[in-house]
Amino acid sequence: MGSIVLYILEWAFALVVLLTIYKAAFSGTTFYRFNRFYLLGATVLSALLPLVHITVPESAPLVSDISIHEAEFAQELSGTFVLADAPVQAPITDVPAQPERKSSLWAVMLVCLYSGYVIMLFVGWARSVIRAARFLHGKPKRRLSRTVWLVTHDDAFGPFSWMNYIVISDTESGFARRASLRHEYSHVKLLHSADLVFLLACTIVNPVCWLVLQEIKIVHEYEADHEVINHYGIRNGDYQKLLIMRTVGAEAYALASSFNLNIKKRIIMLNKNQTGKRRLMWLLILIPTLGITSVLFARTEKAVNLDDLRFSSGKVEMRYRLP
Repeated sequence: MGSIVLYILEWAFALVVLLTIYKAAFSGTTFYRFNRFYLLGATVLSALLPLVHITVPESAPLVSDISIHEAEFAQELSGTFVLADAPVQAPITDVPAQPERKSSLWAVMLVCLYSGYVIMLFVGWARSVIRAARFLHGKPKRRLSRTVWLVTHDDAFGPFSWMNYIVISDTESGFARRASLRHEYSHVKLLHSADLVFLLACTIVNPVCWLVLQEIKIVHEYEADHEVINHYGIRNGDYQKLLIMRTVGAEAYALASSFNLNIKKRIIMLNKNQTGKRRLMWLLILIPTLGITSVLFARTEKAVNLDDLRFSSGKVEMRYRLP
């Protein structure tokens, strides 16, 4: 239990470090695809980093300076070997197993708190998925491509995509409908739902991943807006006017991407100049940062005291002392 808690804490610490670099250097830039994969890569890398064990010994035992041939054996009794200067030791007897220590109060509280957190997430997401499935059930559907379905409804809230479904109201028409469909189709084509599934799973283990989830959702919107403007022939000005007119959002379904999410930030990003490639030089700071983080996770190995060294296996025992 203790090792699992330590791993989660180390994962969370490493992820916070990488997120700090992201917020300082790349958040708000026009590197949409890079930012997306940086956040996903930071989550994976921070999870793997604590598993890389670097052992730093306090002092190296000089075993090579000891010659077994220089030791004078005094006796050989019952498979027991004792050096000349050492007292004869009785054969090692089986030590009765000690009863396990009772879990401390803080450990019990931590387990209960973490279990409640996991249950809360599962219940919330399960309810959201069930609501989405019920909403889609019975609605008119038609296939847009081999894997993408269009679902129409007559409610007032704006369009959104959920997994491989694009949901849009029949009240949408003209340019608004065309732009909304292109935006949501970009979410599905770029596999944004796969990112959300992965990060939701990571959030169950590491709560800090929730911060990554919030960051990547807005990056998904930037990336989908960029696809609409640059690949579907929709004018930037007209698209911004459509965003401004949006006032009603979709219901908060898990794994859903809403067209009306973070409209203010998206308009600002659409008017921002292309970020210079020099900003990517911030990646150079990752090398020393990861090195320092690895050292912080290093295990300290205590040097062996050769005067008290004992090798034992069953009834065989060898003891020696340095001259």
